[in-house]
Amino acid sequence: YKKKTGERIELEIEVKKQKIMIKADPIHASQNIIIFGDRQQIFIGSLSRDSDISLSLSNKEAKKMLKVIENKKDIYGKLK
Repeated sequence: YKKKTGERIELEIEVKKQKIMIKADPIHASQNIIIFGDRQQIFIGSLSRDSDISLSLSNKEAKKMLKVIENKKDIYGKLK
């Protein structure tokens, strides 16, 4: 099963002490994904074999994500 490029992917976001964990449905494992926050592109990343991305909080993409999370904006992904 392959989702079409541009189809919205729901993400699970977890903020930990040192990092942000972004998890997608396992069917998207190992795929490139564009992360959006409030309909603005935040960054492009690659999902691991476990269909997740780990961002260090010192990373600028993580800082953008935190801002979106704090403002309770919608965060989602699309396949690249």
